[in-house]
Amino acid sequence: MDDLRPDPETLLKRIKAEEKTTSQLKNGLKVFLGANAGVGKTYRMLTQASILKESGLDVIIGYVETHQRQETEALVQGLEVIPRKKIEYGDILLEEMDLDAVLARRPKLVLVDELAHTNAPGSRHVKRYQDVEELLNAGLNVYTTLNIQHIESLNDQVAQITGIRMKETIPDRILEMADQLNGIELVDLSPQELLQRLKEGKIYIPEKAKQASEQFFKEGNLLALREMALRYTAQRVDKNVRWYMEQHAIEGPTPAASRILVCVGTTELSERTIRLAKQLASTMDAEWYAVHVQSPLQAALSSQAEQSLTRNLKLAEEMGGKVTSLTGQSLAQEILQFARRQNISLILIGWRAKWNWRRLFQGALVNTLVRESGSIHVLVVTDSAEKIKDDEKTKTKKEGRPDWKSLLKGGTLSLLTAGICWSARDWLKLPDILMLFFLPVIASVGFWGWQAGFSSMILAILAFGFLFHPPPFSLILFLLAAASCQFLTEQLRWKGESAKQSERFVSILYELSRKLLEIDAVSDLFKIAGDLLKQAFDCEVQFLLPDSIGRLQVNFQTPGLGTLKESSSGVADWTFHYGKIAGKGTDTLSSSSLIYFPLKTKVSTVGVLGVQPPKTQMKLGSDQMHLLESFANIVAVSVARILRMK
Repeated sequence: MDDLRPDPETLLKRIKAEEKTTSQLKNGLKVFLGANAGVGKTYRMLTQASILKESGLDVIIGYVETHQRQETEALVQGLEVIPRKKIEYGDILLEEMDLDAVLARRPKLVLVDELAHTNAPGSRHVKRYQDVEELLNAGLNVYTTLNIQHIESLNDQVAQITGIRMKETIPDRILEMADQLNGIELVDLSPQELLQRLKEGKIYIPEKAKQASEQFFKEGNLLALREMALRYTAQRVDKNVRWYMEQHAIEGPTPAASRILVCVGTTELSERTIRLAKQLASTMDAEWYAVHVQSPLQAALSSQAEQSLTRNLKLAEEMGGKVTSLTGQSLAQEILQFARRQNISLILIGWRAKWNWRRLFQGALVNTLVRESGSIHVLVVTDSAEKIKDDEKTKTKKEGRPDWKSLLKGGTLSLLTAGICWSARDWLKLPDILMLFFLPVIASVGFWGWQAGFSSMILAILAFGFLFHPPPFSLILFLLAAASCQFLTEQLRWKGESAKQSERFVSILYELSRKLLEIDAVSDLFKIAGDLLKQAFDCEVQFLLPDSIGRLQVNFQTPGLGTLKESSSGVADWTFHYGKIAGKGTDTLSSSSLIYFPLKTKVSTVGVLGVQPPKTQMKLGSDQMHLLESFANIVAVSVARILRMK
């Protein structure tokens, strides 16, 4: 019996090894960061994983790309590999990590190479970093690799250095998840050694290596990228030092907190400004805000401009900025008022160096901000280093083309007025006729917008001058007065629409909050909430709750919504399980016709809200998304309360 007992020393070593490996994995995510391909990130990751495997830790490979390097393939041999998922795309068979198989296997540590990779069409997530997020949310530890040029906030710097803009990037928030102590490990290699490895065929095959040496793998590029990687890692080390001092109550100098505001618009320049704001915020350890101001001059956006604005606001949110939308007649005043309320110390704003008619407006905005900012610093970002795409400029609702129906309506109204005045010319005096011609201009702007008002004004001036032959001075006065009427009427119309929309949203949230206090049945709650949502957004709605065995079932849906498809059911299940938004217009399972919001409380997710945008709207805007999230949170709290009462 004594021979069967385990050796105490062996047990002690095993326990210490398990404690060591557990402490190494306590952060959940570890990123092996390099300045470029070929520095040895995958090799270092596999080496550390092999050591952990030998110490008794359950380690598997979810996805590793060896690039046929013999020394890397040798390390793979000692680890369990999850077979890759095969996806057919046209005539091509693509391989990706089998996310469901990894989740079902539930190892202690999973290796996922090339974090910035874009998944094959048909995968659950668009990007591999989203797969990693799902693994982390499931409680698994992940080792992964990344090159410095794939960090979103550094995208512009990389493009300036190399002349190549990276399309595969990851949000900075992913790296911040691995930002404590051992979360990021720099894998470094000098440019000379890297170029030698390239010549020896240890990075790419000969044909690809020659192309790489002529483009990306130039010594100047490698030196600059190496410096970026070292600086980035140094910033994280400095942040870790401050974190350590806080955890151990070590006194030190504490600088005053800084706050940054970045002005967001619809162009590529806004993307560049957002990335710069993120870099400055990281360097200064500052809180930052992304602010968009909607004014009468920017109220009529084309669908493409609206999509660009939504994309820019989403980028800012992905990178950790606090996104805020404001409404006001004066952009500069709204920005400065918000900045003073939030104690902003630095404002970033983009300005086009290329001349066009909008430059007059932008220049006035920049000058006003600089002139009235006081103690707030203003940093102006220009676009001289890159070309602004014409199709992303702010245009009218019809992709920049005139609204011919509105033009026709406004012109017709002025011609009818001219006919009436001509018929009654014997009874009307010239000043009376002049006043009557203002009516179609004001009515056109009020009913059909500024384009209708413009055509009405032009035809009114022509008809008045041609039919009634007024003195030239009177005609000039009429032109100025008509233009003023059009502008003021458009201002009143826009303010009325903005106030009406805000009032409608606030009243709907108030109505929901008021009625929820009186409801004690989930079915009644969903009926009222669904009707209010349909009224606010002109959309179809469904609410889903889990049954006794945890399967989601449709509890309520509006009449215009058909039977729930199996694919949509899968999206709803994913939203319920992971507590995140998915479906149409998002980066997760975007092929769905609905967008799903989790009904989430602080404790758990109690159900799912599905929303089908109206047919005239491809996707929901950022304001609508935030309102729906607030709506879902209110409903979730009420559902949880009702379920506790039963």
